[in-house]
Amino acid sequence: MELSNTLNKNIKHTMGEAMKRSQKMDFARLITEFLDGHKDALLAESFDATNDIAEITALQATAVEAEDEQLDAKAIAKQKTAAANAAINACYTKASSALDSIIGAFGKENEYVQELRKLRKR
Repeated sequence: MELSNTLNKNIKHTMGEAMKRSQKMDFARLITEFLDGHKDALLAESFDATNDIAEITALQATAVEAEDEQLDAKAIAKQKTAAANAAINACYTKASSALDSIIGAFGKENEYVQELRKLRKR
């Protein structure tokens, strides 16, 4: 019973309906620390936590690696988005400049110019 009360007190703040990633990782860390810190008492109750500690520790390492990869991918995606936006803006600017050149060459009343100006307004 004492072990249960200690565990509840140590992890109570991390429990909730929708735990954040950091809370989940903190929860796993707290459980590992608890299991490791109470090995003898748990063994006295016929519970060997060795495998659980090893498995949780391995899963934590995998989660950290996956999180790092996800953050790297997010940074790359942000850079790619900026590059794509710059390319799109350059493309639009060139097309708009071409339209301005056509207007200058043929005048605003030209039927082709009027048709092209409608495209800009869309």
